Amino acid sequence: MAPGAFLSGRLVCWVLLAVIIISAAFIHYSAAFIHYEHADVPFERDEGEYAYAGQLLLEGIPPYKLAYNMKFPGIYAAYALSEAAFGMTPTGIRLALILINAGSILLVFLIAKRLLGRFEAVAAAAFFVVLSSSRRMIPGKSRPFCSPGFYWAPLS
Repeated sequence: MAPGAFLSGRLVCWVLLAVIIISAAFIHYSAAFIHYEHADVPFERDEGEYAYAGQLLLEGIPPYKLAYNMKFPGIYAAYALSEAAFGMTPTGIRLALILINAGSILLVFLIAKRLLGRFEAVAAAAFFVVLSSSRRMIPGKSRPFCSPGFYWAPLS
C-alpha cells in the first residue's frame, strides 16, 4: 500500500467522523441552532430537578439537604459543572449536552477503531448517533453525562 493511500484513508475516516459529530449536534438540538428562540425552552421535569440540585451545589448546599431524590449525586455534580461553565440557563445546559454527546461519539469511534478498524468505527459512531437521538431508546437527560465514563474505560 502506498503511503499516500494510507494517509488518505485515515483522513477520510476522520472527516467522516467529524461529519457524524456535527450531524449529531444538529439532530439532537436542531432547535437551538436553527430556531435560536427555542433554545431557551423550559426544562423537562427531570432536567429541572437536576439543574436545581446542581444550582444548590454551586451555592455550597450539600446534596439531599434541600432537594430529596433517590438518584446518585453524580448527576447533580455534572449539572453543576455545566451550569458553572455555560451558565444557569437551559441553553447553557443543552450546550453542555451537545459537547458531552460529541465526546461520547468520539469515544465510541476510538473503541471501535481499536477493536474493529477505521471504517467499522465510523459505522459504529453513526449507529451511536442514531441510538442516542431516539428518546425511546435512551430516555432522560442524565445518561449523556454518564456515557463518557463508560466509554473511556476500555481505552485505558
